[in-house]
Amino acid sequence: MKTAILTIGDELLYGQTIDTNSAFLARGLISIGYEPAYKETVGDVIEAVEESIIKLCHRAKLVIATGGLGPTHDDITKKAICRAFKRNLVLYDDILKFIGERYARQKREMPAAAQSQALLPQGCRPLQNNWGTAPGIVIEERGVMFVALPGVPFEMENLFNHQLKPLLPPAPGGKVITFKQLRTSGIVESVIYEKVREFLGPKEPVKVAFLPGYSGVDLRLTVKDTPRSEAEKQIREFEAKIRGQIEKYIYAEGEATLSEAVGNLLREKKVKLATAESCTGGLLSKILTDIPGSSDYYLGGVVSYSNESKIELLNVPAELIEKFGAVSSEVAEAMALGTRKITHADFALSITGIAGPTGGSEGKPVGTTWIGMATDDGVSSKQHIFGADREVNRMRAAVGALNMLRMKLIADEAL
Repeated sequence: MKTAILTIGDELLYGQTIDTNSAFLARGLISIGYEPAYKETVGDVIEAVEESIIKLCHRAKLVIATGGLGPTHDDITKKAICRAFKRNLVLYDDILKFIGERYARQKREMPAAAQSQALLPQGCRPLQNNWGTAPGIVIEERGVMFVALPGVPFEMENLFNHQLKPLLPPAPGGKVITFKQLRTSGIVESVIYEKVREFLGPKEPVKVAFLPGYSGVDLRLTVKDTPRSEAEKQIREFEAKIRGQIEKYIYAEGEATLSEAVGNLLREKKVKLATAESCTGGLLSKILTDIPGSSDYYLGGVVSYSNESKIELLNVPAELIEKFGAVSSEVAEAMALGTRKITHADFALSITGIAGPTGGSEGKPVGTTWIGMATDDGVSSKQHIFGADREVNRMRAAVGALNMLRMKLIADEAL
């Protein structure tokens, strides 16, 4: 069943607030077999909202709008709905009572503005909001279901999951959209394509989308309009063929991050990690400790941004920096060795580079980065030459270090 998502608010249109609602709704709809066919964003203008509602209701069988249901003057969605469906706002006593009881439980007096949230389009089905005060709105007319939900993500998500989904009929014939995501690192999109292109024929029921990002390339495998059990079987068979070509580059499925994958490997092997960072300024440490329970395997890190700190904290020989420069394989390896020595970690990673936008030279352009790794087996390093953007370079360096460690850990598993 084709669906449309309408997000409402000047803050979304002007880029002041990131629209997470439409992404959440799209994922939720796909999970129950509804295909998001249209997505639109409009500002807080009654005429624009009315026009979008009418247009989308002609295009889709289910239209879900978010935003503009609050009690202030710029919350104009209910008025636009009334204009689109030619209805009046009327007071819903049960909703007013519910809102009043909510304020009473919080020992707060209900302001007059809040009472206006019980004014809803005549004949609609309210969706009680147990997480806020703005109820959802459902209107069914001429074979189309129109739904309006609050714009606050927490409220919208709970209303969708607990109030709206039970109202939606199952996908016709039990056919749904089924997908699976494989996450890769250490291999670029074009190389993946060359390795798997023989499996991408027009008659193949599993469609593949390549989704590159800073952490690597995600592969989204999708089967449409097929019963879920059959679709899952098709995806499993297709995934096996892909893994036969790029298995070592796949670090996770779904939404798991590279740092989670590395953390799981470290925990399974019962080994410890420490880090030393220069150009990334603690970003690698931050990414590692974003994961709850990372103290199981992460000992800590040193931010040795200056040459002096590399010498004093990590015992990097001054003559190495003088001879080869701070951004070099020799210094990266010395940083990793020094970190491992002072922390007694099983693995130590180091990063030194030129993040930019200045500081580059003909021999070492902006983006030049060396990543070092020290283990029981010795020390190694790898050079990367990223681009000109400082933040992108820092992120790619951190990801590169994590993937370097991951590849070492899975290589040891194979022995």
